[in-house]
Amino acid sequence: MDDHRASVAGPDGGGYRFTDGLVGPLTLTDELLTLSDDPGKRVVIYHAEPGSESAAALGLLAAVARGGTVTVPSPRT
Repeated sequence: MDDHRASVAGPDGGGYRFTDGLVGPLTLTDELLTLSDDPGKRVVIYHAEPGSESAAALGLLAAVARGGTVTVPSPRT
């Protein structure tokens, strides 16, 4: 299922850069949440800037995760 994941680069002030084998590059920012009833555990949420290419790419990945199919056009040469 996660075969298409390729690489992750650390924070550069603009978020984390992920390269996904299916949708390509993603730039995501993160939020760190601490659980009030268990301060030793945290939840990290990654999200894309609304309206960005990364947000559209996450939408495609969500469609695939729900069992949908996505047709990716061939690059023009």
